[in-house]
Amino acid sequence: MAKWSTWAASPRPAAPESSATGSPSSIADVRPYDTVLLRGTVERVTDEDEFRLRDDSGAIGVYIGWRNAMPVTAGDAISVVGIVDAEGPGGLVREVYAHEITTADGRRIDLQPRRQTSRPSEARGQPAGTQPTPVADAAITPIRDVRRGQSVALQGQVQRLRDTDEFVLRDDTGTIIIYIGWRNRMPVSVGQRVTVIGTADDDVIPGLRPEIYASRIVLPDGRTVELIRGGPDE
Repeated sequence: MAKWSTWAASPRPAAPESSATGSPSSIADVRPYDTVLLRGTVERVTDEDEFRLRDDSGAIGVYIGWRNAMPVTAGDAISVVGIVDAEGPGGLVREVYAHEITTADGRRIDLQPRRQTSRPSEARGQPAGTQPTPVADAAITPIRDVRRGQSVALQGQVQRLRDTDEFVLRDDTGTIIIYIGWRNRMPVSVGQRVTVIGTADDDVIPGLRPEIYASRIVLPDGRTVELIRGGPDE
């Protein structure tokens, strides 16, 4: 991934109003998995799809999704609406997955979803459905041992649903995010014990654990859900 150079911020106007309702949150007070409105100044651009936002209480990384052109520069006063993610030991490493940015001149930018395309490792156009086929001879990997780019079978309990296409799986060694693909309906519910077959992403973001791009999920009753991966229009 190409890196952006960083540069010092220069004074800009106060952050503009966003279309989001409610009072803005202080960066120091954001909690994992909350949807937040933040107002602050772009401290620096750290990558082609990430920047650092600062307000009077602190700073946080903002991820815009690789499908989007970087709409801000260092020193811009902006508003950001997005979801707070937390990874690393104790969830100390936090960043915001942005879906809306309002610039200093009042221009609202709606960001394209961060994963409306398949990874190279994902089979394209695979049909979806449920089958009574169990996972055979799959070696179960503890979540703490997952490595980027690795194909794995995981077993655990669904801890929470994060989005329409993501959930958190927990086993005795930790938690990990499971991405099912935006074309699929969520096949699990909180509390279910399931087996997930998939591939750990290969995005290298310091401090963040990989997440799993699932291709199959085995439900408590033994049915296997085959997930759609990609499509010709992506």
